[in-house]
Parts: sequence; C-alpha cells; structure tokens
Amino acid sequence: MVKKNGDSVSFKALFQAAGNTRKQGLWAQAARQYEHLINIAARLENPLPDQHRALVHYNYSVCLFALNQFPLAHENAKLAWGLSPSLWQSGLIAAHSLKAMADTAGYIETLQQLYLQVPEEPKVAVAYSSLVMNHLGDAHRARQIASGFLNDPTESAQAHTVSLMSRLYDRDENDTPEKISSDIQRYAQARLQLSAAEVAAVAPFDLQVPAKAGYRVGVVSNLLNASPVHSFGFDALNTLKAQGKELVFVQRGRQSDWATDQFKRIATAWVDAVGWEPAKLHVLLKRLELDELFEMGGWMDSDCMKAVSIKPAKKLYKWVGGQSCTTGLTSFDGFVSDEHQSPLETAGLYSEPLLLMPGSYVKYTPPPYLKAFQGKANQSIECLGGWGVIANPVKLSRAFLQWLCELGLQAQPEVVPFNAIQASAVSRLVLVDKRYANAAVRSRVETVLRPVWGERLSFVVPENHPAFIGELVKLEGLIDTFPYSCGLTMTEALYVGSSVVFPDVERKLFCERHGIAHVLNAQERKENVKQ
Repeated sequence: MVKKNGDSVSFKALFQAAGNTRKQGLWAQAARQYEHLINIAARLENPLPDQHRALVHYNYSVCLFALNQFPLAHENAKLAWGLSPSLWQSGLIAAHSLKAMADTAGYIETLQQLYLQVPEEPKVAVAYSSLVMNHLGDAHRARQIASGFLNDPTESAQAHTVSLMSRLYDRDENDTPEKISSDIQRYAQARLQLSAAEVAAVAPFDLQVPAKAGYRVGVVSNLLNASPVHSFGFDALNTLKAQGKELVFVQRGRQSDWATDQFKRIATAWVDAVGWEPAKLHVLLKRLELDELFEMGGWMDSDCMKAVSIKPAKKLYKWVGGQSCTTGLTSFDGFVSDEHQSPLETAGLYSEPLLLMPGSYVKYTPPPYLKAFQGKANQSIECLGGWGVIANPVKLSRAFLQWLCELGLQAQPEVVPFNAIQASAVSRLVLVDKRYANAAVRSRVETVLRPVWGERLSFVVPENHPAFIGELVKLEGLIDTFPYSCGLTMTEALYVGSSVVFPDVERKLFCERHGIAHVLNAQERKENVKQ
C-alpha cells in the first residue's frame, strides 16, 4: 500500500488509473502517472517483482514515444525488456525509438535481436520484413517474411504493403508490370479507403494556422528533408510562393535538416502531424481549406494515402516522394509526370489521370555543396575501366545481379553508354553506398558477384553525401539498375557529367523509367539550349 492524501491507495489501483489515462491518449498525463509509480516503486520496502517493474517502464516508454521523447522512451523500453525478456513489446518500442533518433545501426541490431527471439509475433515479423527491404536491401527475403502475415488481423495492411512494394524492386519471373499495377489498385481500393464513419469519429482538436487569405496550396509528406521531395520539388514550390500562393506544409516525418529549414522559410504555415492516424489527418487537411494539395509521400506513407482517399482539397495531385507507381486510388485529379517518365501508352498502369508536364515533371535543385562537383566526372586517367553501381542496394535485384554476372563472364567485359558510338571496357566494378557498411547488405550482393568478378569487384562506403558524390566522379560511368531504376542518384550523376549504361530491359512502371526519363529530359534541355 502507498499513501496518497492521507488515504491508503494500492499500487495496483494507481497502475490501473495510469492505464486508463493512457488508453484515452492523454500521453503527457499518463507519463506523469507512470513516472510517479516508478518513484514510488523505488521507495517500497518490498521491491516489486521484475515483471511488474517491467510493465511500468514499458507503459511509460509508450507514452514517451507518443510524446516524441525518444531517448527517454528508448531508455525505459530497454530497461523493461531487460527486466522481462518475454515482454517483446518493449523491445519493439526500443527499436522504433532508435529509428526515430536516426540511429539506423542500433535500430537494425535491436529489431534483428527481437525477431530472432519472437519470429512468430506478427508486429515484430512485419516490422522486420520492412527493415529487411528498406535497410538490409533484400526485397525478395522481405516478401518471403511478410507473406506469412497477409491475413493477420492487425498486421495485414503493412504486410501487404511490404509484399506489393517488394515486387517493384525484385520480382518473380512470371510477374509483370500490368499484374503489379492491377494488384496495387485492387489492394488500395479495398484497404486504403477511408470511411465516413471513421471521419465522423474524430475527436475535436485545436489547429493553429493563419486564416486563409489567398490561394492556398498544401504539401503533405514524410520527406520534408534532404530527399527527392526537396531535390525535385523545392524549385516549383518556391515559384508558387513567389507568385503569391499560400504554402501550407503538413509534416509527417521525424527527420529534420537543412532542407527542412528551407521548406519552413517558404511556408505560410507549418503543421506537425507525425503519427496521426488517417481519419484525423483527413480532417486536418479539410480544415486547411486547400485549393490544391500535393501528396508527396506515396507508398512510403500509406496512412496518408488513406487520409486522401476521400479528396480533402479542391484539387488533389500525386507528385514526387514515394512516387514509384500508381497510388491505386481514384480521388486524385492528376498524377504529375511527363511524356518520357509516363508515356501515354502506359496510362493503363495508373488509377489517376496522367498529368504530363512539358519538358520534365521535375526540376533538379542540387544541394549547395554539389556545385563544386559539377561537370567533374571522368576527368582522370584513374577513372578508366571503373564502372559503378551507385543505387540503393535494394535495387540490385536478383535479375540485375545475374546481368552483372553475365557481364563479368565476358572475356573482355564491355558496356555501351547511352548514345555512345563505341563500347567501353569494364575492368573494375565498383559498388558505392553507405549501406554496404552493414555486413548483411554487402554479403547478399558479394555472394553472387565475387565468384565471377573476383578482385575486380570493390565496395566503397562513403560516410556522407558529399563523399558519395566524390566517389561518383572517380568512376568512368554508372550502370543503371532494374527493374527499379536510379532516380535522384541518376540526376546527380548527370549533374557531375557521368556516362550512363542502361541494360536492355523493358521499362513500363514509373519506377522502372526513372533513369531513362531523366537522361532523355536532360538531353532535350541541352538541344533546346543549342537551338
């Protein structure tokens, strides 16, 4: 028993009261209650059993995570997991806290450890399948893991998302762009449709946004940082600002950097909506009174796509950010693209009307430090024969690795760069990406390529983006991946003047045409300048 205002109150009753507060989503109040319980437990003459202490620290970590207090959430979740290893939920909070703190190595290690402990737990297994695809670069293995949970009552949606998106990166032999697109549309229309009842059930909330005074354009994204959303979208958004449009940014991501600061400088209003569930996000977007809304998260934020499945603005467009394929939804007024990225004959692959922009659907805005590298590629004798693959390792599909093996088996490996007359010798194959620092990422690729390429194969692990570009200019050129093509990295390669090789494969889906579209658009811009 503990004393409270002179009355005897059981620890159990206080714990239940804190639980009731937590279930109402009153995170700050619940956190104070759990913190009080932790202090009480420290003073008890008879210490609480480890399992009971673990439950208090775990529930405290849940509240802290909801309040974005990630270091303290991780500390308490890790403590709870240590006190009661069977409380796997605390391990999951520990992992997600590390991810939110951008401690990728810690996140991978913790979630791997948890998956080895409880591979049968749906929440753990599906989270791990996402990690395997997005951090360990193995789309095929991710699909294998997720496939066991496609009918799980709570994790089915995320398992389906992993399964569908993995097919964009690495597909089975009989899979086709048409089938993938059809399956995506069928899934989105069955599982990503917000209901009127869900919207009606949203509790009232405060919204601190200036009253609308003009034409208002909204941007909702989890990528309002140094990402394709900035590199491809900032210039156009800045132009809208210069035209007198009001720009309202709805932040869905936790990462913040110099690019985030640039977005904030052109914002009329900035709303943080990290972790908001779809119905509440939909109500927020409606209340913003948007004349146009650009959804810029795509399949990297399926909760946001569900939020816009009922159109929350006068005009709704899909543009940049998670723009690998159709959303599968019918609420959009247009899918912003161009004739090279989405030729009219591919219109059947989209649920949205194609909105083809003249020239290109994007304009590249390089980060400030990149100007020093402009046009510097392939200017040294050391570049000769060194051809690189600079894509995210998840884009190195089984089929692409086999293509590289066939190249390496040639008596004198050669490639023909885009629009080149003569072939170029490939004496070295260089794989460049920071993710190769992880042994599991490197092993999947090296196991296939090393027996063929031997010492001609090397891995380079740049510590940051400027270092990555520094390695790119040391190469004679780059080899584009398939089926998922290089996107932003292709634009960066063109900026520094690299030559590019495109394996001869069919390219229909949006993500399959990134590289060739950027090259063709860049070529047309040069021709227009000459004229």
